[in-house]
Amino acid sequence: MKVILGLIFCLNSLISISQIKIDTIEVGFYKPPMLIFDGDAKSTYGNEDIEVLEIGNKIVIKALKEGFEETNLYVEVGTVAHVFIVRYAHSPKQHLYNYQKSALISSAGTSSQNVVNVKTQMEVRKDSLQKDSIATMHDENCRLINSKGQAIFDRAESKYKIMFLTTNMYVKDSHFYIKLGIQNGSEIDYRIQFIRTEIRNASNRMKATSEQKVQLIPSYINNPATNVKANTFSTPILVFEEFVLDKNRKFHIEMWEQSGDRILQFDITYQDILKIKELR
Repeated sequence: MKVILGLIFCLNSLISISQIKIDTIEVGFYKPPMLIFDGDAKSTYGNEDIEVLEIGNKIVIKALKEGFEETNLYVEVGTVAHVFIVRYAHSPKQHLYNYQKSALISSAGTSSQNVVNVKTQMEVRKDSLQKDSIATMHDENCRLINSKGQAIFDRAESKYKIMFLTTNMYVKDSHFYIKLGIQNGSEIDYRIQFIRTEIRNASNRMKATSEQKVQLIPSYINNPATNVKANTFSTPILVFEEFVLDKNRKFHIEMWEQSGDRILQFDITYQDILKIKELR
């Protein structure tokens, strides 16, 4: 409680913050909640037993252990500051917290499923032109990759009748092409909330620092997957600008199901990166 009061006192001294909202978020071990805002969200938190993922205007809170101690979370969106009390709950009653103005006005609450695209028309138009240019540059390489057989068989995770894996990796024109495989062997469609990629410390013994995790955003995604039908196989290709990975770091890929428990992840090591072949 002293930590929470201290954080609120510090926030009151920030002249640049024009508005503060306080709420309580319950986090389960298997169903992490998602918070949605009107703009890019930046967070600060002080408990190593949770992990907070920043995905544009979305925040996802993961419990790294069951029954973690109550803590606080500070999220800043433009000139609006949100202070949350984060506590563990075995069966949270709510998994989506929508703090967008349109949702709050229409539903008088934070549980609305109505999520608004926060980009302006100019940003959407600019993104569209950029996307078309990037697609033209990468599509030919992706078609060539799709014509090749699977070359990697040991970078995967399989559970809940879902398999998530890397099948091929190539380098071309200063870009890495990482072909993924998503096999849905269940009778239920697998709806993807997001696929997150980041560089992490290779050893868990290294404590959390500002450099421990660096999110990597793909330059382009070929055949993006949002819903993998029952008993089907999807093969998106993620394209990244060429990056360096040393022996103390790893490339981490995780896939989250939309409002579900089926979360899969695996790592690519620096040895794997060194073995990437030129696409010919």
